[in-house]
Amino acid sequence: MHTKGVFPLAFALTLAACRGDALPDRLLQWSTGRQDHAVVEGVNVSVTINSVGVSGFFPMPTPCYNLEPDLDGDRDLLLTITANGTGGACVTMPAYFYYIATMGTFKAGTYNLTIKHRGRGERIVYDSSFTIR
Repeated sequence: MHTKGVFPLAFALTLAACRGDALPDRLLQWSTGRQDHAVVEGVNVSVTINSVGVSGFFPMPTPCYNLEPDLDGDRDLLLTITANGTGGACVTMPAYFYYIATMGTFKAGTYNLTIKHRGRGERIVYDSSFTIR
């Protein structure tokens, strides 16, 4: 599902990897959080001169998860967002996670971007091409 206007990417892009892990190559910025109101799973992608911004929503059945990114590929990019359980006792109530990522260091050309959510199952939430001029 592709949603428009999920977040204006001009704000709050922070260099913050979960648990302080190193970010995958080309993934320049990553931030994540949780909000209180219900949202539909989806993603918004914007392309600039030499970077790509991604923002998305990832609902889960409980708040006891952390979202972590993995980015693979060169011209065919696969961004996998994985919801890892934090363990221990957890209240059963829906949780609505969001993430914001910036990918960069692109040379001119056409790229394919696939975004996959992995949590309770696995689903492709975005699959499209973009061009850097």
